[in-house]
Amino acid sequence: MWQVVPPFADSREVLKAYLVDASGYVYWSTPRHQEEIRAGDAAYIFRTADEHGKDGIIACGLVEETPRNLTGATLELFAFPDRLAPAGWDEQIAPSSRKTGIRIVKTFWDDPVNPGLRPAYGAMSRLSEDEHRAIEGEIARR
Repeated sequence: MWQVVPPFADSREVLKAYLVDASGYVYWSTPRHQEEIRAGDAAYIFRTADEHGKDGIIACGLVEETPRNLTGATLELFAFPDRLAPAGWDEQIAPSSRKTGIRIVKTFWDDPVNPGLRPAYGAMSRLSEDEHRAIEGEIARR
């Protein structure tokens, strides 16, 4: 979903810049589970197919804004509208126009958390309580 834009050499670096931004806030395309997501829910961003084998959770945070449809008419309803269209993001190929606002608490770009999880199907999935505990346990050990 991320296009290469200067000064970055690849799409992963564009995504990294968005996630580690000083604002600590991202909007994530939300194609499924929209009615289940609540403010205060844990959110984990998982990187897949890393060329160096570093798949896993690269950021964790808390949902602050539940999913809502992004249109010209709804733009003002988002808390941080400038974070909806970061450099390199192509809304035309996004998995969904529904966006969830996430306050990033911690990033793990160089050393992803991966307690044996399988990647999400279709850009996002729901975790079991055991998976959630495994992730939080791994994060607590760092």
